[in-house]
Amino acid sequence: MKLTVRRNVIFASLITLCVYLFCYWTKFQGNITGFFRIGSIIPLSPYLDATKALIYQGELGYDGHLFLSLAFDPLLQNPATILALDNPLYRYRRIFYPMLGYLLGLGNPRLIPAALVAINALCISSLVGLMGWGLRQTREPRWHALLVLCIPGVWLTFIFSTADLVSTTLLVLAICCFRYRRPWATGIAIAAGCLTRETLLLGWLSLVICAIGDRNWRQVKILFMSLIPVVSWNVYVLVRLSQQGSSSAGLNFTQPLVDIGGKFAALISGGWQMKNLFEAYLFLLLIGVFCLTFYLLRKKSSRIGQTRSNRRFDNRVLWIYAGFLALLFAFSNELIFTYYVGYGRVFMDIFCLLLLVLGQPRTWLKVLPFFIAIIPCFAMLGFAQ
Repeated sequence: MKLTVRRNVIFASLITLCVYLFCYWTKFQGNITGFFRIGSIIPLSPYLDATKALIYQGELGYDGHLFLSLAFDPLLQNPATILALDNPLYRYRRIFYPMLGYLLGLGNPRLIPAALVAINALCISSLVGLMGWGLRQTREPRWHALLVLCIPGVWLTFIFSTADLVSTTLLVLAICCFRYRRPWATGIAIAAGCLTRETLLLGWLSLVICAIGDRNWRQVKILFMSLIPVVSWNVYVLVRLSQQGSSSAGLNFTQPLVDIGGKFAALISGGWQMKNLFEAYLFLLLIGVFCLTFYLLRKKSSRIGQTRSNRRFDNRVLWIYAGFLALLFAFSNELIFTYYVGYGRVFMDIFCLLLLVLGQPRTWLKVLPFFIAIIPCFAMLGFAQ
């Protein structure tokens, strides 16, 4: 079994390397900064050489641009770094990914962009390995872990160098550690995840609820201890940057289902243009994955040779977190739904939850959406902009 997991990780690493080389040489003409979609409207980081960077004129850029600016100066020692962030109070809360890039890049502005891309590449291989570990007690084929490579959000995050791959990897790590009764590893993983993306607080809450239901008080205690660095960092950010933007808590959310209806109206009125059809394909795929995840969770099987305790909480944590994700989806606004890059990466976790559902007799149902997603994954490499 260990050999199979290792082979899966090696295969995933080779695929990721091929995607990297294709993007690096074909899409970005040998310029590593192309992975960050740097725009010309927002002020550039003082540590970025504008003469050598690939900059998209007349564009705001994308989130990777802002993570790169933070990675150059994660302690905000240069006041110009704050000016290079569109919303410093909001962006600075997500410190784990840029800080990791700074450390891995040894604080060298020439190495940091490559370090951030390498982190996301390692996350793809790690996700495959974690899926193999998380499914080791099931009867499902071990190659199912490779279905991670069919998740559209994985490649969107890789191409645009955002923090979503890091947060998803940490979430899956926390769930797997929780599944195999490793409380300290669970707490550390979810704490790092919350410092990567604040929505993982819902993942933390899901673990707490399940630990309380299982009367695992040691795990509950450790999970609450894991909030100490998260709360401390957010308080520090709020105090330091209180006049530098907003928390953005309300910017991404609206009344439930309003903008989902607006998205459907836009897709219908968009006609038969290729871009609109691609948007419809991915949006309907995402909704289908939500529905299938809940269906398989409801139809869960106990024929997987687990203990009663494990059966009781294993899928329950998936139930709870999937429910939270569904609520986020229902309340999300047009800022997320306008473009497939937004909802494709923001709701990447639901694909991973589907893979982690234990003991399902209808295996073909579980893998079907991943095969459906293969075509858009290939298409993204060609025209994701």
